[in-house]
Amino acid sequence: MGFYDSLLKRKPRLLDLLAIGVILAVAYYAYYRAYPALAHSPGARPGRLDLLVALAVAALAGWEAYREGLDPYRLRFSSSLGFLTIYGGLAVALIVLLGLTGSAGAFSVFLMPLIAAVVAARAGGRGGREREASTRDSLILGFAGFSMSYLLLFLLAPLAIMLGYSFLTPHGVGLDWFVSMLNSPTYVNPAGIPGDKAVAVLSTPTGKEILIDGRDHGIILNSLINSTLVTIFTTILGTAVAAVLYRYDFPGKEAFKILVLIPMLVTPFINAYAIKTLVGHGGLLSMVTERLFHVRMQVTGLAGVTLAQTMAFYPIVYLNAYASFANIDPSMEEQAENLGARGLKLFFDVLLPLALPGIMAGSTLVFIYSLEDLGAPIVFQQMNMMSPTIYHMLLTQYGSVMPEIAALGVIMLTVALTGFIAAKSFVGLRPYAMLRQRIGEKTPRRLGWKGLLVVYLVVLPFILVTAYPQIAVALIAFKIMPPYAFKIQLHGATLHYMEALFRDPEVSVYLRNTFLYATVATGIIILLALTTAYAAARGRGAILEALDAIATLPLAIPGLVIAVGYFIFFGWLAQALHAEAIDPVNPNFIAAIPIIIAFSVRKLPFAARAAYAGLQQLDASLEEAAMSLGATRLRVLKSIVLPLVGVSLLAGGMISFIYCATEVSVSVTIGNLNPSWSPMTAYMLNQFVGGTAGNIPLVAAMGVVLMLVQLAALATVNAVLKQRYSFIGI
Repeated sequence: MGFYDSLLKRKPRLLDLLAIGVILAVAYYAYYRAYPALAHSPGARPGRLDLLVALAVAALAGWEAYREGLDPYRLRFSSSLGFLTIYGGLAVALIVLLGLTGSAGAFSVFLMPLIAAVVAARAGGRGGREREASTRDSLILGFAGFSMSYLLLFLLAPLAIMLGYSFLTPHGVGLDWFVSMLNSPTYVNPAGIPGDKAVAVLSTPTGKEILIDGRDHGIILNSLINSTLVTIFTTILGTAVAAVLYRYDFPGKEAFKILVLIPMLVTPFINAYAIKTLVGHGGLLSMVTERLFHVRMQVTGLAGVTLAQTMAFYPIVYLNAYASFANIDPSMEEQAENLGARGLKLFFDVLLPLALPGIMAGSTLVFIYSLEDLGAPIVFQQMNMMSPTIYHMLLTQYGSVMPEIAALGVIMLTVALTGFIAAKSFVGLRPYAMLRQRIGEKTPRRLGWKGLLVVYLVVLPFILVTAYPQIAVALIAFKIMPPYAFKIQLHGATLHYMEALFRDPEVSVYLRNTFLYATVATGIIILLALTTAYAAARGRGAILEALDAIATLPLAIPGLVIAVGYFIFFGWLAQALHAEAIDPVNPNFIAAIPIIIAFSVRKLPFAARAAYAGLQQLDASLEEAAMSLGATRLRVLKSIVLPLVGVSLLAGGMISFIYCATEVSVSVTIGNLNPSWSPMTAYMLNQFVGGTAGNIPLVAAMGVVLMLVQLAALATVNAVLKQRYSFIGI
C-alpha cells in the first residue's frame, strides 16, 4: 500500500499533489524562519544543501503520486503541464544555482512534486521496445541533439540568464526590483494620474476639439489594459466578419476576403503613422466631425495605440474564426435548424461554441502581439508602456543592462506565457501551421436586401478603413498623398523615393542587411525545422516531446524579452571567449550575428510546424519498408522523406522569411547598437523617435518593398507550392 493510498484511501489526484506541494513549501519556509534559532546564530540561514534535501523529498512525493496512478493521461499529454514543467524546471534550477532560499526556495519546493510527476510520467509512459528503438536510432538522436543544443543555447540560456539577472540587487540576490516596480505608481497606478481624463473637450481658436487619449495607469497596467481591450475588440470584430464571409453569399464576396487580409501585410511603424494621419489632428476623422458637428475630434495616446493595434490584429482572429467555422460539420447546423434554432440563437448556441477553441487561440495570440508591439506606442508617443520602456532603457544603458530592465522583461514574459499556456491547454495552438481541413460541404446562404444593406453599409466600410494604412503607405511612397495630412494629389506622383532605396548607398545598405539576414536565418530555420520536426515525429520519449514544445515556445516570447536576454547573454559570451566582435557594448560590435540567430529562433515555429504537419501526413510505414530492405535512415530521409515533405518545409520556410524581413523587436534594439549593421525596421523606427517624423516617404517606400516581398512569398506558397496555410504571425 502506497503513501497516498494509505492516507487518502484512493488514487491521488492533481489537486492532492498541489496540496502536498503547499504543505512541503510551508514546512520548508517555517524551517527557514526557525533556522537562526536552531543554529543559535541570529544571522544564519539554510544553505543550498538544505534546499536540495527539501527538493528531493518533494520530488519523491511527486514520483510516488505518479507510481500510485495519478491521472497518467493528463500528465503525459497535457500541453499546459508540459510547459509548466519546462519553465518550472528552469526556475528551480536557477533558484538552486543562485542559492536562493527563503520564499524563492519555498516556491521551488512547491513546484517540485508536480515537475517530478510529469517527468516520471513522460519518461516512463512509453513502452520499452519503443524507447529502445528510439535511442538506438543515431540519426534521430543526432537531429534531436543538434536542435536541442541550438535552442538551449540561443533560446533558453538567454532567458535563464535574464531571469537570474533580474534577481540581482545592490545587496546581493532578492526580489527587490519586482517589489519596487509593483509598488511604484510609475509602473502600477490603479487610480490613474489625478486630473488625467480619457476624453477631454478643448477650446481652441478655431473651435471646440474632442481629444480621445485614455488614462495613464502606469507602465505595466497601461500595457495590460491596452492588450485586454485590443483582444476584446479584435475578437468581436474578427469573429463577426468571419461569420458573415463564411455563412453568406453576396456579390463581391471574394473581394471582401482579399481586403480583410490586407492589414496582415506588415509595414512596421509606417502603418501606425498612416492611422495617426487618419484619426489625428487634421485627419479624415477630424474633417468629418467638423463638417457634420462643427467639432474637431482626434484620437491619440493610449486610445490611439488601442485603435491602431485593433485595426492591425483583428485579421488574426478572423483567420482562426473562419477556419473554425469551415471545420464545423454542416450536418450539426442542419440538425440544430431542424430542432428550431434560427438566426442569432443558432449562432450563439451552436456555431460559436464549436468555433470557440480556434477563436480563443487567435485572441490569445493577439494579446501576446499587442503586449510586445513597439510601433504603435512610439508613433502615438505613448511611452508609458512596457515595450517602449524596455526599448528606451536598453538603448540608454551605455555599457550595461540594469537588473530593472531584466525584471520588467520577466514580468512581460510571465504575462505572455500565461496567455500562451492557457491557449495551449484549450486548443493546442496549432491552427497557424495546419493544412485546412473541411468536413462535408457548406452551401453559403443568399442574403436578402436587409442583409445586403448591413454588408455594404457596415462591413464594407469597416474593411476599407482597416485596409487604409497599407493603401496609405503606397500612396505616401509614390507621393500621391502627403505624409502629414489626408489629401490626394495625383499630379505629384513620383518614383523618386522608390528609386532612392536602390540608388542611395546610405539607404540601400538597410535593404541589403534586411534581406541578407532574412535569407541566412531562413536557411538555418529550414535546417532546424527539419531536424526538430523529424526527431519529434519519428522519435519517442520525453526529451523529444520537450523538444517539440520548446520549438513552439518562441511564439509566446515577446521579441523585446529575447533582445534583453541576448544583450546580457552575448555580453557574457564575449567576455568568456574574449571576442569583442559579439560584445554589444563594443563600438565594433557585429550586430548581424545575434540578429540572425535571434531570427532563426523567433521565426522557427512557422517552418517547424509546417514540416511536422507534412510528416504527420506521411505514413511512417513507407520509411519502415525502405529500412527493412536495407536502406539506412539517412538514405530514407533523402530519398523518401524530403521529396514528399520538402514542399511543406519550403512553404514554412518562405513564411518564416517574411517574418524575418519584417521583424521589429530584435532588429531595432540589437540593430541600433551599431547602425552600420541595422536592418530596415531599425531605420524606419529612427524616423519616428522623439515625437518627430523624419523622411516619411522613404519609410513608406520601404513599407511598399516589404509588402511586395510578402505578396510574392504568399503567392508562391499558395499558387506555386499549392499549400494553403491558415498562418498567424507578426
